[in-house]
Amino acid sequence: MKTVILLIIGLLHVLTGYVQVEDERTAEIKEKIRQAEEKGDFKKSVKYKQKLIKLDPGAIEYRFDLAETYLKIEKYDKTLGVLNEIIADNMDNPSVYQMKSDVYLLKENISAAIATIEKGIEKFPDDGKLYFYAGRYAMMQKEYENALSYFEEGILKDPNYPSNYYWACKIYCSSTEEVWGLIYGELFINIERNTSRTEEISALLYKTLQREIRFESDSLVTVSLCQNANFNPQSEEQLEYGSFGQKEVELNLIKTLSDVEYISLRTINDVRHRFIKFYMESRDSSIYPIHALFEFHKRLIDLGHFEAYNYWLFMMGDTASFEYWEGTNAAQWIRFLDWYQEHQLQMFDKDHFHRKHF
Repeated sequence: MKTVILLIIGLLHVLTGYVQVEDERTAEIKEKIRQAEEKGDFKKSVKYKQKLIKLDPGAIEYRFDLAETYLKIEKYDKTLGVLNEIIADNMDNPSVYQMKSDVYLLKENISAAIATIEKGIEKFPDDGKLYFYAGRYAMMQKEYENALSYFEEGILKDPNYPSNYYWACKIYCSSTEEVWGLIYGELFINIERNTSRTEEISALLYKTLQREIRFESDSLVTVSLCQNANFNPQSEEQLEYGSFGQKEVELNLIKTLSDVEYISLRTINDVRHRFIKFYMESRDSSIYPIHALFEFHKRLIDLGHFEAYNYWLFMMGDTASFEYWEGTNAAQWIRFLDWYQEHQLQMFDKDHFHRKHF
């Protein structure tokens, strides 16, 4: 027994030494790759990356890195070859399909790019970025309804991935169903904060409200955010009800506008405060669940943060008015920012936030 133990210990020492040698060799090769790429010598970089793969064939990151290098130097067929080997060895992940579809796009083979993403979705049905890719390809072909179906499916499957909200918002705000553009756009700004895209959507939401809430005369205000085109009744009893956009949003929104004469950051804040009150009082729970976004609004109201939140959300629609408000409400603004840093709106599968829930 003592002899066996000594043999095992000796073998462990040998294996440890081998791992150390391999680690040193790996580090040495990585340094050579770095130096080669600093000099722009990607041919030499490829050679060293191939050595890394031989050292550790099971490390997908080495293979993927080689594929990226081939892509960078426009060796598209070699890129596809590496990616296909990854898939054949069952080492694939969503990024493999994204890169492979990009290569086909660069080769001007849109049908192969779409087929690749569809295979990726089939294998990784909960990855939001794959749906985003599929939606963008549909938009390239001007198939906007098809694109929207991909973006919305991506929202449903991967609720915290932002790009699907971004594009769904833009499509809906260019349609007759702006209500969902407003909702998806607000969710997007909550998920992806402080980027050029959030600034764009902030301005878009503001302009959409200005465009679709019309003050025709002193006694006539019209709201046009939904034409019922996306309402699919689940039973005969529901046929007597309008869509969520008509019954729960437009009707309650109209109630809030009795003394409003124009749309501004200040009046948007007033209207949205009143809207939540009416919505919570009149919502028919037998037909529609409570929308997760409006539930979040109620929480902000209860905590005294809703005014600051509204100015933050729509600030890019009127930056001068926002800056004036911020300057005269500094303490309120700081309290909101401190709270909001720790309480980001998170979307989960169980939440009622998606159009299909309504």
